[in-house]
Amino acid sequence: MSLVPMLVTLESAKQHLLVDHDHDDALISSKVEEASGIVLDYLKLSSVPAAWEGGTGSSGGSGVPPLIQSATLLMVGELYKNREASGVNVLSEGAKALLHRQRDPAMA
Repeated sequence: MSLVPMLVTLESAKQHLLVDHDHDDALISSKVEEASGIVLDYLKLSSVPAAWEGGTGSSGGSGVPPLIQSATLLMVGELYKNREASGVNVLSEGAKALLHRQRDPAMA
């Protein structure tokens, strides 16, 4: 079982990636988990907020705000396309733009 909650469903990730077969389901699920972890880390969240709880876990997605889902899908696409970069904890500029207002600001 995943330690990181999935912020989007496998089905929504496959739709975003335009994948219509089941051959890559395990790979795509791992990319969803990686992307979810990266997004949560960028937002400085150690766990999923209670307001999102209804849509996380194995079902994924429905309680997660749409902007967070969109950023996660952007990351899934990047991680799926560039598999060698999977271990890198870096958000794309598009994902950062979506998440920036949701991020807890750093204290100086």
